[in-house]
Amino acid sequence: SDTGYFKTAKSFKCQSFYLPLCADPDVFCKKATVLRTSPFFCGDANNIRIQYLKAIQTPVEIWGSHWSKQELSQHKVHNKRLSHKQISAYYNTSVAPINMTFSKNIVDGLNFRIFEIGTSGGLIIVNAGKDLSQCYKVGTECVTYETPDDLDKLMSDIVENPDLLDELQEVADGMQGNHITLATSEIFEKIYGLELAVCEQNMPLWRYDEWLESYGY
Repeated sequence: SDTGYFKTAKSFKCQSFYLPLCADPDVFCKKATVLRTSPFFCGDANNIRIQYLKAIQTPVEIWGSHWSKQELSQHKVHNKRLSHKQISAYYNTSVAPINMTFSKNIVDGLNFRIFEIGTSGGLIIVNAGKDLSQCYKVGTECVTYETPDDLDKLMSDIVENPDLLDELQEVADGMQGNHITLATSEIFEKIYGLELAVCEQNMPLWRYDEWLESYGY
């Protein structure tokens, strides 16, 4: 799920292919159509996230752990984690659900949040990354930013420009039909099950290859 690790895998002579992450459609699904008045971010604080959110002048509703209300005084900060169902509701109804893939374990890859936003009917807004094009049409199916100033301007444009918001919401509305079938497809179920067997149950790679051959891949 991260092409940044392909080089390492190659050094171990492992056969590699890209398998995207997914979201559970029973939890993350579109239910409402009323938009909130503020952008939304969910996640625990780290230095890079603080830097980006601090640059945004448009009020953002922030949920997660270890946030400083004083440092982000322009925003509505909740030092509390939300349940998956609560997160899905925010993604579905937020005027601009913000995502950031800044993490120690991500090189070029995506995170689960990206897929959860799209499955919930929200607009995917995420920092530009190499693997985005593996799953989405960048600029058409998702909106990207690079710098804190980019994100600040994007939030301002979305909140203050109703016409732009309507246009972007049409993109978000189409995300379910284009991508939600991935997590429930027979192919995905087979391959993802093998990935879990290798990563979580230590299934040997020779057995993995045997299963792939039996599936006709």
